Amino acid sequence: MHPYGSDRVRVREDGAILLSCRLPKPGWTERVPKTLTHAEHPGTAILWDDAYYEVVAIEVLANGVEYSLTPWSDAHIMRLTEAYDAASEAARAMDRRDILRRSKAHKTATLLGFLTGHLPAAVQQDLAHEIGINAVRLTEVSAIPELVPAIVCLNMIVGARIGNASAPRIPFVVLLLAGYMLLDGAIRFKYAWLNNRPMGSVFGLIGYGVYYLFAPREAKRVAPLASEKGWGIYEKEIDADVKLRDAVRMREPLFTLLSAREQQRIAERYDFDYRRHASAIAWVILVFALLGAATEFNALRHTGRTSALISMLTAGYLGSEQIYRLTILGTRPVGSAIGYLVRPFLRRFL
Repeated sequence: MHPYGSDRVRVREDGAILLSCRLPKPGWTERVPKTLTHAEHPGTAILWDDAYYEVVAIEVLANGVEYSLTPWSDAHIMRLTEAYDAASEAARAMDRRDILRRSKAHKTATLLGFLTGHLPAAVQQDLAHEIGINAVRLTEVSAIPELVPAIVCLNMIVGARIGNASAPRIPFVVLLLAGYMLLDGAIRFKYAWLNNRPMGSVFGLIGYGVYYLFAPREAKRVAPLASEKGWGIYEKEIDADVKLRDAVRMREPLFTLLSAREQQRIAERYDFDYRRHASAIAWVILVFALLGAATEFNALRHTGRTSALISMLTAGYLGSEQIYRLTILGTRPVGSAIGYLVRPFLRRFL
């Protein structure tokens, strides 16, 4: 029987196999003996060199753990099975290293909470899932030091007033930065406290953005502006035909301002009927044109400026045009002079 790694094996006189290990093996449980109220439950079934063994007893020693194994009895049912080979031992070693790495990262992130709490919310949530930290507490801890600059500046100003001394010469940039940090810290702390969700800061966004740009592409990275897990917006993939139909529907009011020939061409290509919006658009333009003409007429009376005269004539023309269009729209489409302005935005539909 071949042990793996630093494990050692020996066989007792009664045939039991003693496997001495430096570290315990997760998933290996010992036999539960029969009592007056519980039936006997066999230990974990261990597949070792093409044979199954039962974990009868587990003894914790000063320098490791010792497992007592016996050949599996056919009278028992295998409930828990584990493999003992090179691959399984390598996987256990990898799991232990991963646990140590997560534990170290957890301590580091907690000690540097006044910095890691400034990271974007999605990054803090990713750290919470990865190493088991409390992202909300990180935000709250990082928000407290942001109050210090404002408190120091306020203490200097108040101290100078009380001591009848000249006001301290604090640069305006420092006061502005202190005020911003005070506001930012208060908002972030309140948000995390009331919503139980983390919140980053501009400083953390800039710092993490630099790291995101220069970090190796194969490294696990979260986009700086990514949404938190469970809080993103689901975007359904839309077919090209649906996008085109929606684009046409959104531009139908503008189509009514094009020439009659262009409206006819659009109607032949798409599901467009000028009667749906033409009258409403004409009434809106008419109302605003009349208001504009009245306003410019009043300005012309008081100032006599040429610009007011031109504006009044333009508004009057548009109003007259809409009255003409409204008398004809019931029978056929009619364009408008405004069509020359909207045509560049509708060229791909013509």
